[in-house]
Amino acid sequence: MYLFLSFILLFNIFLGAVEKQKSTEYQKKADSLSLYDQRLWRQLLYYDEGLFSIKSKADGESFFLSKDGVSNPRSEMFADIEALLSKVEKGNEKQHFACRFPARTLFLNHALAMDQEDFHQIQCKDYATF
Repeated sequence: MYLFLSFILLFNIFLGAVEKQKSTEYQKKADSLSLYDQRLWRQLLYYDEGLFSIKSKADGESFFLSKDGVSNPRSEMFADIEALLSKVEKGNEKQHFACRFPARTLFLNHALAMDQEDFHQIQCKDYATF
């Protein structure tokens, strides 16, 4: 029994490392393409550019995954990529990034030409119909 539990723990650690590696790869690709500067990304997050700064009109904490996402489109994109590739918790599918933010998911999926094998099985009616 102990051996089995150890195996499960190591397997989960391995999966987490793979998720992190994929996330980092997509973040680097997004960075090289400056996707966070694209007009559509900024529209999706309601960013307004001031003379010397940028800030989103959205002010709900649950709208941003990055602590400085309200004023940092790059930071928010990186947090979103990580969340998109995160494991889906059984029973909490509606809380997964793809279900909460189908437009951002579609943008990232298309702009980064994401491999569908990198996604966990997400049963989300809102994303499927979006």
